[in-house]
Amino acid sequence: MSPTFDQIGQLAAIATIRTALNFFLRREIAQEQRQVTPDR
Repeated sequence: MSPTFDQIGQLAAIATIRTALNFFLRREIAQEQRQVTPDR
């Protein structure tokens, strides 16, 4: 059974959303770490 274009589109959307969430979460974690330990 081959996937439909609709299923491929949904998968691409999910992958894009997960990538964006991961990017912003990593950025926020790095910012929080800089606030907790400003100079090492």
